[in-house]
Amino acid sequence: MELVRKKEQSLCVLSISGKINVQTSADLKKEVIDIADSGESKIYLDFSNVEFVNSSGLGSLINLLKELRKKDVSLYIVSPSDFIKSLFELTHLDQIFTSYENIEEAVNDQN
Repeated sequence: MELVRKKEQSLCVLSISGKINVQTSADLKKEVIDIADSGESKIYLDFSNVEFVNSSGLGSLINLLKELRKKDVSLYIVSPSDFIKSLFELTHLDQIFTSYENIEEAVNDQN
């Protein structure tokens, strides 16, 4: 998995490439917590290059969301594939995570 932190207009975006699973979730958590601890109150995870998320990856996303809520930090999903969308719908995570089709939609929602 590769993680790239960037600014997209006014948004703090973490682009994820590869798989989110038991082997990679610790790295994802560390990076997101580092971003939150740097003072960002909203973090956008760019899923456009996420190939796969398994059950342990979903569990780590839920735990990460819980931890961020304690810090009053919001977490959003951007550009999920159809597979990821259906996975989130099937597990009802679409009711917990706010997601956007793309960065432009997320930016427009902030205005």
